[in-house]
Amino acid sequence: MSTSVRDAVSPRSSPSSTGQPTDDRVQQDAHLFAWRDDRIVLLVERVSTGEGWIVARGWRSADRLTDIRRWSYAASDRMSGQVRRLVGEASGDAPLARRVSTAVMAWAASDQTTMSGGPR
Repeated sequence: MSTSVRDAVSPRSSPSSTGQPTDDRVQQDAHLFAWRDDRIVLLVERVSTGEGWIVARGWRSADRLTDIRRWSYAASDRMSGQVRRLVGEASGDAPLARRVSTAVMAWAASDQTTMSGGPR
């Protein structure tokens, strides 16, 4: 499955790459992790240099994102903490926020750029 920004904003009903249904509205592939609810979309990607992570949040407006904000993190644990905070604020559901944070950490740990001996 290939995740695109368009899929994250207006997703199709499909399972994630882990085979889990998108009940928690998570989509992921080797390059992009996305979570959405009725109001926001979160996108996470590895910095192109292979160092750190970018988390971006945009507000959904039809099939567009507005008021996009982004954060950069050198460590995946801090990145996942930000994802947990943003999902918790958007959903008001702490267990959901923890599940999404755990999912983004698993995704980050399986990142092909670090496993293939790419830049670190």
